[in-house]
Amino acid sequence: MKKDDARTLHPAAQEEKRKTAVRLSENGLSQREIAEQLGVHYQTVGRWLAKYRAGGVDSLLRQQRGRRLGSGRQLAPDEEADLQELLRQHTPDQLEMP
Repeated sequence: MKKDDARTLHPAAQEEKRKTAVRLSENGLSQREIAEQLGVHYQTVGRWLAKYRAGGVDSLLRQQRGRRLGSGRQLAPDEEADLQELLRQHTPDQLEMP
């Protein structure tokens, strides 16, 4: 069976593949057999099963990707609000900003 890149699947479909792998392993299938049925590499199945053993079903659910909202900001939220208010009330020239 041709192995598709599971990373290109919709996150819900990825989640379902991981849950299916766990069900199949509980039925006694080997990692290689599960990988063959799901069309993924057997080491991928091994990683999924290890995550499941370490964290249960919740570890198989899709995770938030990318930067966290607000990460990398230089100002605290109240400082940012104050600055935005200043910019609404004045021009950059009035505030001596470049």
